[in-house]
Amino acid sequence: MNRLVWRWVGVAALVMAVGCGTDEATSAHVEALIPSGSNAAFVSSTIPTSMFPGERLDVSVTMRNTGTADPANTWTLSSPQYAFFRTGATSFGVSYDVLESTTTTGNTTTFNFVLTAPTTPGTYTFQGQMGAVGTLTRFGDVVSIGSINVSSSNPRRWGCTFVAGSSTIPSTMGPGENRSITVAVQNSGTATWTPASSFFLYSRDSPLGLWNNINRQLTSPVAPGATATFSFAITAPTTPGTYNLRRQMFLNGTVGFFDTATPCVDASITVGGSAALNSSFVSNTLPATLAPGEVRSVTVTVQNTGTQNWATDGTFFLYSVNSPVGLYGTINDPMDAATNSGSNHTFTFNITAPAAGSYAQRWQMFRSGTGFFGPILNVPLTVSTSSTPSRNAAVSSQSIPSVMTAGEPAIFTITMQNTGSAAWTGSTFGIYSRNSPLSLWGVNQQFLGSAESVAAGATRTFTLSVTAPATPGTYSSSWQMIESGVAFFGATASFTPITVTLCGNGTVDAGEQCDDNNLTAGDGCSATCTVETISIDLATAGAPDRTLVQASTNHQLASVAIGDVTNDGVVEVIVADATHVVPTTGSARNAAGVVYGYTGGASFFTNASTTVPTSAAFRVLGATTNDRLGNATTGAFIGIGDVTGDGVSDLIVSAANADGVGDARTDAGETYILTGGAGLTGDIDLGATTPPAALAATIVGAAAGDKAILLAVGDLTGDSIADLVLGAPFADANGVDSGVVYIVTGGPSLTGTIDLSAPTVTVRQIVGETAGSSLGLAAAVGNFTGSSTNDLLIGNRHYTSGGLSRRGAAFAYAGPITADSTATPASATFSWLGLTQNDNFGCAVAIGNVVGTSAADVVIGAYQQRRGAQQVGAVDVWDGTNLSSASATVTFLGADAFDNAGTALSLGDMNGDGFLDIPVASGLADGPSNARSNAGEVVVYFGAAALSGTVDLLTTPGRVLVSGAAANDGAGLHPPGIAFRDIDGNGRADLCIGSFQGGATTGGRVDCIESTF
Repeated sequence: MNRLVWRWVGVAALVMAVGCGTDEATSAHVEALIPSGSNAAFVSSTIPTSMFPGERLDVSVTMRNTGTADPANTWTLSSPQYAFFRTGATSFGVSYDVLESTTTTGNTTTFNFVLTAPTTPGTYTFQGQMGAVGTLTRFGDVVSIGSINVSSSNPRRWGCTFVAGSSTIPSTMGPGENRSITVAVQNSGTATWTPASSFFLYSRDSPLGLWNNINRQLTSPVAPGATATFSFAITAPTTPGTYNLRRQMFLNGTVGFFDTATPCVDASITVGGSAALNSSFVSNTLPATLAPGEVRSVTVTVQNTGTQNWATDGTFFLYSVNSPVGLYGTINDPMDAATNSGSNHTFTFNITAPAAGSYAQRWQMFRSGTGFFGPILNVPLTVSTSSTPSRNAAVSSQSIPSVMTAGEPAIFTITMQNTGSAAWTGSTFGIYSRNSPLSLWGVNQQFLGSAESVAAGATRTFTLSVTAPATPGTYSSSWQMIESGVAFFGATASFTPITVTLCGNGTVDAGEQCDDNNLTAGDGCSATCTVETISIDLATAGAPDRTLVQASTNHQLASVAIGDVTNDGVVEVIVADATHVVPTTGSARNAAGVVYGYTGGASFFTNASTTVPTSAAFRVLGATTNDRLGNATTGAFIGIGDVTGDGVSDLIVSAANADGVGDARTDAGETYILTGGAGLTGDIDLGATTPPAALAATIVGAAAGDKAILLAVGDLTGDSIADLVLGAPFADANGVDSGVVYIVTGGPSLTGTIDLSAPTVTVRQIVGETAGSSLGLAAAVGNFTGSSTNDLLIGNRHYTSGGLSRRGAAFAYAGPITADSTATPASATFSWLGLTQNDNFGCAVAIGNVVGTSAADVVIGAYQQRRGAQQVGAVDVWDGTNLSSASATVTFLGADAFDNAGTALSLGDMNGDGFLDIPVASGLADGPSNARSNAGEVVVYFGAAALSGTVDLLTTPGRVLVSGAAANDGAGLHPPGIAFRDIDGNGRADLCIGSFQGGATTGGRVDCIESTF
């Protein structure tokens, strides 16, 4: 409510308003303003039944309009203006409170007003009734609040008591003297004073500004019984005499003064004689005009006209009373010589002109602990862009190296132009360091010669022999013209950044991000030892170090793996073409699929393009038409590991569309274990009448449509023999397409045909929770628990929960896994969920030490995770020491909408620092400048101890960026399309990327990039 509408009208004033100078007829006409049918009912009141004598309280009365009809009986704001009137005794001071909002019949309105208790103790009644301003007619309920006990024994809500012992009010002052004082008052009421309610210590002087101070606002709460201290300056009247300093607490907007009759503070001060502290201004050199930003040295001479000497104890100043105080840069200038009564003192200081406009230059004497005293000096100032500063400078040119070697000398050359109206003459002018510290570059100044002069408009070149800081890092050079004893002036010559480095010494020193031993750019480490992105465009001839390409149309050469399966000490790069036609002596097997093995080693990287099967060490031929051996689009990985227990890594490949024993289970899926060693050579035909000697076992999906595939290989049972992790994402164990993950125990018993519907070896199942969850599309084996046995991580991108369809999930199971039993995601050791619907969290997974300590971390792709409203995709990493955290340790976000970051994952140490690096595959990214739709991109981020937070590919490129060769190539689109392992034997991981629609005829391609970073 707007409290300012309250009418403080006495009875006499009210009678005058309605009756003075009017006759009976006029009065009757006024009375007719209240329409018939008007009525009012009392609803409620906050008027208390006890008050302290003279106490003022904010109270309210609520009335309901019970008139007979609208709009005739609506209470209005004018013509007439309705109000609530006091109708009883005048003891409570108030006459009426006007209506503040139109009130129709049936509605209520609340009148808020200040009630002042009588000063004489006793029992009183407050009465009131509705009416209209300008009439004597009242209507409706008479509000009668009786038995209001007014007594000094009642607690006072708002009370103030002067605390003389804690106040510093002087008893005498000189005429016009300025003095800083403190006034302490105690809260003697029952309510707390709060700054938010606008409490003030307010003047009750007559006139209000008698002491040149009217109010001070409360700045902190004061509880009942506590004391508030107000500090402020007062100025004595200029006429001698005895005066009173009167103050009372005031609550703005409600009760006003706590007591309208008696001030809380009432101190007597005798004004006479001469002021102890006083001054007068003798002369000054304050300018009338300046240019914006101009610096000028000025003087102000002041006479001590008081009786007290001014000492050089650091308490006397010529002080700014400008608005703002620092308008001219200088706020105060201290006394530098004692000044006795009657003597003069000259202050010398600099002012800096503000922006163009008209100003006043206002200064006054000040003493710490006492305050301002004496008159205010007021000199007008015009700041105009048409004015030429007497001293000004512009940076004409500078020659400063951007890269320096720590501790080595160098030359900085800076040319400054005199753009002021006055010449720079003599050795007081020069260029000076604005660096931090001043001697950052060894030298901090250079001045003109004693007889040298630089005329207005001329230039001067300063040649500084500097020394680079000893500590590598990024620094700035900052210099400005100076006139000694006056000020800096003009523009600052700044140069940033200057990189000081120990680059190229074979060590990553402090301040460096890497060490560029060849001091050239474009290799991941710049010549200044900062990380740079190496952009590799697969469309550029020779960009990858080796390309394996399918020359025929309608093929899908994309799946890739790296490992030694021939047991010759050299790894093979193994690729699969899922739709390759297998030629036979009879009918060709269309889309049977072929897996190729290429010998690795240092000779693998030839910067050449090889058309498969040229120079392949071996081929594995799909068994029947449409088996699609090694199909990347189904998620089937090419596995490498010793699953037969003979000490040699085996080759495991899957055909998701194979139809089981006798082709009796359509799309059941088959996984083939090929014994590693010298037998992996030439053509290995899985469809031969006599099974090839290298084929150790065939694992068949449990039911038609299961599409069982290999997901991962690794020892999960703790017997030092690798086990197989298979997925059947379309198995119906818990509803249609609920999916199953099988852990098939490795060992010599892996022979012949193993039927997952009735396995002859130990198999553990993890069954999808609900229909459509399709568990069995992604898995990884690694040791994130730190035990002696590997653990299992499963990605479930179709997982739905909390009403969020396909939010995705990942489930981790601590090893060893030995029981021949069935588990569900609910029995996982750790689990993580996608953030929102359709995130497809868990589309790709990996385990390895990427961040933090040496503990293995969990890495999960979510190819539709969002940045705000955009589906950009992401890769989330959980530190192995904090797998139960609600949020990822670091999240890598895709650059653009629908890039699908996180479609494939593999981990490897590309730079040899001991941390595994992450190739973030964005299978639908659009290549350089987003000009190749769905070409695909792979960005390699180097692992590090300090990785955390969110890394956005849009603003923070990785160390290596590989762009798909052509639109729709889909580089890195499918999980089996990334392999990250050392091929050439230099100890650093090399990167192979499959593009299932790449190549000149969209038959697919695999590009391998040698790590030389």
